[in-house]
Amino acid sequence: ALPFLVGERTAGTRFFREALEMGVFGSRPVLIQGREEVVAVDEAFLVRDFFLTDAIMSAIADRFSAPVGGRGDPLLIERKAGASNGRRFRNQDAVTALARRKGLRPIDPASLPLGDQVRLFADAPAVAGAHGAGLSNLLFRRGPCRLLELFSPGMGSPHYFMLAREKGFSYESQMTLAPRGRAFTADTDVDLDALDAALDRLLG
Repeated sequence: ALPFLVGERTAGTRFFREALEMGVFGSRPVLIQGREEVVAVDEAFLVRDFFLTDAIMSAIADRFSAPVGGRGDPLLIERKAGASNGRRFRNQDAVTALARRKGLRPIDPASLPLGDQVRLFADAPAVAGAHGAGLSNLLFRRGPCRLLELFSPGMGSPHYFMLAREKGFSYESQMTLAPRGRAFTADTDVDLDALDAALDRLLG
């Protein structure tokens, strides 16, 4: 089997270590390239980072042993105050309380083992959360799903709209309010009345 070459920094992340322990790479050798190390090869294949096709996402889900079409809890992805990229919701406690009343399960993916993330999202019939890496876990869902994405006014990209469209999920977005700080990392407020109505549509 062709070996998989990964940089030392990536290899040191918890995500990569847990993926390795889960057997995601199968029998393929994994080589770690040091920061000052040069590796000579006869032929190299580059892994593209923008390949949102359902076939590839399903293949990745298979590698992580994600169950198909599970029926678990709808999820709210919480954005904690210590999130590495900022974009905190100043009224996160009120957002969480509202979501709980509606029947969503609040989670912080960054605090969970990788295997738990896979299972929770594979079983989730609906997901609400801020634009960010936590929504990438939606690739593990293989079955009907609804997505509500919350955007800060100072940033945005179509990644998760494209993911939802490719996988046949329903999709809605909501803009948060009153940004404070630099555009990409600004804290904002969530319009709770608008969120209340959007969550009813998400779960309806």
